[in-house]
Amino acid sequence: MNAASPRAGRPRRQLRWRALLVVPLAALAPTNARAEEPSACGSIRARAASDASLLFAPQLQLQGLRFPLGGAYDDTTFGRTGVQLRVGLAWSPLDAYRGVKTLRLGAAQCEAKVAADRASTALRLAPSRGALAARRKQAAFLEAQHSTWGAHVAASEERLRAGVITLAQLHEVRGRAAALDRARIRVDAEVAALERQAPRTPSVPLDQATRDVERTTARVASEAGGLRTLDALKLSVSGGVVPQDGPLDYYGMVLVGLSTGALFRSAYEGDAARAARLEAGSDPGSVQREGARIERDHAVRAEAARREAAILSREIDRLLASRASLEAGAPPGAPHALTLVDLERIALEAERIYTATLAVELARPDGESQ
Repeated sequence: MNAASPRAGRPRRQLRWRALLVVPLAALAPTNARAEEPSACGSIRARAASDASLLFAPQLQLQGLRFPLGGAYDDTTFGRTGVQLRVGLAWSPLDAYRGVKTLRLGAAQCEAKVAADRASTALRLAPSRGALAARRKQAAFLEAQHSTWGAHVAASEERLRAGVITLAQLHEVRGRAAALDRARIRVDAEVAALERQAPRTPSVPLDQATRDVERTTARVASEAGGLRTLDALKLSVSGGVVPQDGPLDYYGMVLVGLSTGALFRSAYEGDAARAARLEAGSDPGSVQREGARIERDHAVRAEAARREAAILSREIDRLLASRASLEAGAPPGAPHALTLVDLERIALEAERIYTATLAVELARPDGESQ
């Protein structure tokens, strides 16, 4: 039992060493999933894999050394000229770790690029938030009322033939009906334009897009900082053969180094990280500041739309009161006056539906707008 345990541990150690070689190679190999990534992500990952391939792979070395002839070396090893040629390989475990960190940095940069693109889309769509839902309701109302003002025009033409109204009064009815036709065409065009601007896939809410940008930017900074901390270290293993007249021989060397500048670099790295955070917070074009500005604009627009909808509602109520008086009193010319009241009510109701819906949509939490 005890004698077998050392042998049992060898496969585990071999597996760890194989994993150190296989995992980087698998990370460098292109896959179909990555081929489906956005073009920006593909270029970022490919560039990271390109840099990491040099760090993972061993380095082929050809060395020429000349030793002083008057030294303690004999000519059996170095020849009478004191020159020795060496052919070998050098590999650095630290560079391999740099390769892993480089791939991680590429993945972080890809994630940050996707988050930035989503935030850009959210910022582009934010100013028109709620407009599509409001215009759709307005278009549906005008579509439903289209036959109503058409019937009023036909009835006025019949009154003209009966001599009840004048030609000028008919032109007045036709003018208001034509205005409603133009409004219907304009609203339908705006709905189509807003639908073309809308993303094919559900967009990320602006506040979530802002958080994603902050998170991914911090990750990129962390990965880049971790990669830069390795610059002060050096670790490599090299070995090879020494061509000579006698039997073929080999050499080996391990190099470990540490830059004394690392004592000062950590302080500068901290200063750079703090400065980057301050610059991101003070940049007027940053996603965070732009998102906050848009949300303030939405609050102002929502309040203005509510006030405008209230004014339109009062105007509609007055028209309905006037209609009730005309119907109750039935004065001469009442049918023509009722027609004008109805056409005016339709125009005001269309505007009220738009402003009231817009106020509701702008007041919704970001991401819940329909």
